[in-house]
Amino acid sequence: MSFDLTQRVSILHVKSGVRALVEDTLVSEHYLTLFINGRKRVTFSCLPEYLEEMILGYLLSEGVVEKTSDVEKLNFSEDGHKVDVSIKNGVQLPIESNFDCGRQLANFDAVVQEAGLKSLEGAPSFSVSKILSYYERFIEQSHLYKKTRAVHNSALCNEGGILFAAKDISRHNAIDKVIGMAHKKGIALSGTCILTSGRVPLDIAQFPELRQSRD
Repeated sequence: MSFDLTQRVSILHVKSGVRALVEDTLVSEHYLTLFINGRKRVTFSCLPEYLEEMILGYLLSEGVVEKTSDVEKLNFSEDGHKVDVSIKNGVQLPIESNFDCGRQLANFDAVVQEAGLKSLEGAPSFSVSKILSYYERFIEQSHLYKKTRAVHNSALCNEGGILFAAKDISRHNAIDKVIGMAHKKGIALSGTCILTSGRVPLDIAQFPELRQSRD
């Protein structure tokens, strides 16, 4: 499957009260519905690239599976708008995600305690100067964002620098793509860090795959 990531459209540009019809570049918004063992789970609004990696990352980050070997196969429809994932028998599927994007947290401390978040004692650490140097390159490589101002970017890094990056209209999807890429490449998340644009909401910090990356 191959999709265009951008499209040229005519827009009405207004500046200082002056209107003009101009051509602009917009990202392509793709809809992908995930079925697990034939049962509908969720529909993604995403950038149409690295879709298999995004699905694998989602399954891992949401705790649907603990390892990629729990996934028997992924079948995409011909139009690329549906994917049916076969999960091995015996794998207990969660009913729903723990948190919804945008959920209001009335008692943050209680939610953190419920989520089981702990300090990362003994986790690998990266100096501030190293992280800032990663971010300089991270920003330099964010070409589609500079072109459209409409995507989030994520990257996986180790002590040597940025290993690879992914982009999407959703920060959750971008991180899922990076997680899926790591597993497809056989790269352990221990000793790594993930860069991401924008804020990091609690549901992302709670991703099981990211919480295990310190091991």
